[in-house]
Amino acid sequence: MPLGENQKLIKGDLFKEEWIEQIKKECGNKPILIIAGGLFHYFPRDNVVNAIKNMLKFDNAELVFDALNSLGLKGIKKYMKELGHCDAQMYFYVNDPNELAREICPNVEVIEEKKYYSMTPTEGLDFMTKVQMNGADLFYMVKMIHLKLKK
Repeated sequence: MPLGENQKLIKGDLFKEEWIEQIKKECGNKPILIIAGGLFHYFPRDNVVNAIKNMLKFDNAELVFDALNSLGLKGIKKYMKELGHCDAQMYFYVNDPNELAREICPNVEVIEEKKYYSMTPTEGLDFMTKVQMNGADLFYMVKMIHLKLKK
């Protein structure tokens, strides 16, 4: 996938600070948008919270990520087991993004919590898929969370 004009991919360990320092060095105080899609589920809560706390080192950053709630996590674990992917362990979930924001830092702001499938076109999908998507959205089982990171 070609990079956009203002995009940059970097190699690094999410749980170490080197990648943050590299970006700060290259970008200075420019606004930073961090997108973590399909990532946090696979790590324990403490690791994810600490990684996000490290992101507070940016002066002007926002974070967008997908998350499951506890019900969604149970469902996806069952689904992965049915597919034979028992080795894909999942731990992290978010029931209340405001609670998560407070856990990270009292100044972190929840910009938006959006139902995951709310804008997904459903034309051509079978009935059961539509039912599952609607159920997931109804109970916020899968969602997008957008945070403004502030110290």
